[in-house]
Amino acid sequence: MNKTICLAFALIFLCSPSFAVEKSGTLEIARKIVELQGVREVLTQTNRQVDESIKVQAEQLYQQVVAANGGVEVAGAREVNDAFFASAAWHIPEDDFVARWAEAYSRRMTAQDLKAALAYYGSPAGQREVAATKLVSSDLTGWVLKETQTRMDKAVETYFKDMQALLAKSAKPLQ
Repeated sequence: MNKTICLAFALIFLCSPSFAVEKSGTLEIARKIVELQGVREVLTQTNRQVDESIKVQAEQLYQQVVAANGGVEVAGAREVNDAFFASAAWHIPEDDFVARWAEAYSRRMTAQDLKAALAYYGSPAGQREVAATKLVSSDLTGWVLKETQTRMDKAVETYFKDMQALLAKSAKPLQ
């Protein structure tokens, strides 16, 4: 019995370093695939489109606030509005995103599958697929942002109407 336990522990200790090397190797392959897939470029493009959308939303919301104040701009209001939207802007650091993508990719695929994927993404067909994916990603991100903007516009409009109606009924100011 003791020999069996010792053998089991020996196998665990002997196999663990090779497993670590294998996982490290798959992570490195996944990193190369992620680079070939252009994940960083897609995220950069998405961040740029989100920034533009946030600028539009910020200006629209500011104009609604001014309109709700009888068309009068209050000193410092623009700065408060800009600060709010700057704090609301999300930017995932590209290095963090790419590292997490590669790690997740390496956990979900075998070393053999990763090697096959690497060969594919390095091929002319794989590169054409990556180029098409980048274009589609840009188109879809733009569409999602427009849809979000449309829905947000309606929600903000309803919000302001509801708040104005509530404030008109109440003698107490919001604090």
